Amino acid sequence: MHFFYSRHNRKFDSAIQKNRPPIKNPIMFEALRLQFQNLWSGIWSAIDKGENFNQKDAKLALEIAEQLVEEEPLRGDPWAFKSWILYAFGRYDESLEANRHAIEIDPSDPVKWRFRASILRIVGRISEAKEAEKRSDKLSKV
Repeated sequence: MHFFYSRHNRKFDSAIQKNRPPIKNPIMFEALRLQFQNLWSGIWSAIDKGENFNQKDAKLALEIAEQLVEEEPLRGDPWAFKSWILYAFGRYDESLEANRHAIEIDPSDPVKWRFRASILRIVGRISEAKEAEKRSDKLSKV
């Protein structure tokens, strides 16, 4: 399964999502987001093929994700990015925690729920993974 940032036409049902301030520095935010996505694309491609990913790129991607979270902690995607890269490093507990933040902010995003299910499966929390998958499937149909 390919986890990548995508913009969905969906209703945001989170109070944080509805009431957050505008992005402080949209040009910087967008540049960092694009840089992360470019790095992540190569990292995920390697993971998907069962190959080793470029550690230097992954460390840079983690730094970018952490910077995005620091700059915009009330946005779900920076937290999702952080979750993805922590997952790549095998830091599953931290990945779950970052994913939790992403979902709290944007609970209507099926991609975030599907990724949560993947992490939960890896750590052996199968019943929770199935619930996250159901939530993702339900949201995907909206």
